[in-house]
Amino acid sequence: MKILDFTNTEYHYYTLDDKTIENILDFLFKSSDKSEYIQSLIDLDEAKLIYRFTVAKKFKERNFKRKQLRINSWGVEYLDSQNNNYNEIYNYISNEIDLYIYQHQEIYKSLTERLLSNLKEIDIENINELNEKVMLKSAS
Repeated sequence: MKILDFTNTEYHYYTLDDKTIENILDFLFKSSDKSEYIQSLIDLDEAKLIYRFTVAKKFKERNFKRKQLRINSWGVEYLDSQNNNYNEIYNYISNEIDLYIYQHQEIYKSLTERLLSNLKEIDIENINELNEKVMLKSAS
């Protein structure tokens, strides 16, 4: 189950902060070595394969080091160009994330409804509360 299943829209959600990606990697691979993790995200951003920037003001974030991330069209094209080089790992990650979203679908449904709305102060508070309940945190 993908977040798209809740919204029936082509909207691209952002992952809320570097820590979310780190949590996913820990969850999937039980990785303990994070020494090159942030530098890898910086490299992907500098190569213009992902968007990585300070969390949008509308979320009232006070930590200006916190970033939003998402793959962009160049990143998608790069992955597509790799043919079958990453199919096994990509399918594993995708399936596990789909399962996680399915297991937490009520939270993600509520979260995406708020992210797609005209944000009011109460929506921002709700988004922050909902994001605290899940490993894969989202932004818009």
